[in-house]
Amino acid sequence: PAPRGLVALWPAALYFALLALALRAAGPPPALLLALAGPTLLIAVSEEAMFRGFLYAGLRDRLTILRAGLACSLLFGAVHVLNVQVTGDLRGALLQSVNATFLGLYLMGLRLASGSIWPPVLVHWLWNLPLFALGEAAEAARRAGLPPPPTEGLLLQGLGPTLLMLPLG
Repeated sequence: PAPRGLVALWPAALYFALLALALRAAGPPPALLLALAGPTLLIAVSEEAMFRGFLYAGLRDRLTILRAGLACSLLFGAVHVLNVQVTGDLRGALLQSVNATFLGLYLMGLRLASGSIWPPVLVHWLWNLPLFALGEAAEAARRAGLPPPPTEGLLLQGLGPTLLMLPLG
């Protein structure tokens, strides 16, 4: 990656600080984070290679940088609607799709600024890992009949995530 392009990591650093505070408040066991590290890394590598690697390179040959970047980000968001198959929650999948589009715009900017897909892979991984852990902690609390962690509403439900994602987009 081009070192001058890595300055684009600072917005993600603010989000990571927020996610670290949320993890601390929710208190998922360290073993859960360790168990999720590998799968979330594979998700980040595969999605970044697909959308900001191969797809962007193919579209860039036919479109302007702006149009290719927008198309990749919109497709990245649209693919996340398919998560309705896992969750059964269409509204949640649609909101996740909007959020993924905003994140995709940021990741595309990071890819263009750095000249590499590796900074977006790192951001994508460090974004997914705590969110998956927070989601699992909330689900475990529900199964045990306990109240959800205090961070669940803001970070995982309703328009909270979308409002948090707008600045990145």
